[in-house]
Amino acid sequence: MRVFAGIAVSAAIARKLSALYDALAQCGEGLKMVPAGNLHITLRFLGEIEEKQATLFSEHLTRALAGINPFALQVDGFGCFPDARNPRVLWVGTEKSSDLSELYRCAEKCAMEIGLPPEKDFKGHITVARVKKRIDMRTFRDILIRFSSENWGSMDVKNIIVYQSIIGQSGPTYHPIKTITLGGNPHG
Repeated sequence: MRVFAGIAVSAAIARKLSALYDALAQCGEGLKMVPAGNLHITLRFLGEIEEKQATLFSEHLTRALAGINPFALQVDGFGCFPDARNPRVLWVGTEKSSDLSELYRCAEKCAMEIGLPPEKDFKGHITVARVKKRIDMRTFRDILIRFSSENWGSMDVKNIIVYQSIIGQSGPTYHPIKTITLGGNPHG
């Protein structure tokens, strides 16, 4: 099963991103937009793992997160990977947050405890679109400039979700395997 741990984006932030979505629609049909219901911050992508590994990861993560309290996270900016000349992934960013970094470190440690190799550096972001075909680069650069410093608001981070990602013809569907409440009882 294909698994990742992430933070669901609040409905309020998803609504605010509609202005960006409207603007990106002007880039042409080369973009594959992420549906509002799929918006999330990936803490750790585990890839294809066995169901027992997913269960073990969830158990480890539940214990690791028991001592971490909920927090507010600022969502701002707009950018792309790898760069503006060759955009492949379009994203909105998150503030540099010690709380978010701690969640990543916990997820990374738990992934390594089930035998996965370490992951490269973490950059908190919400993927909003992927470039699949040619887009209008002039329009895209204008949008990049317009929204690069945008403040999308703050969201409360109260839960981490371990998701199964099922790839279908119309894109991925995310099914929660386990929702872990921050600061919760690790034995509950």
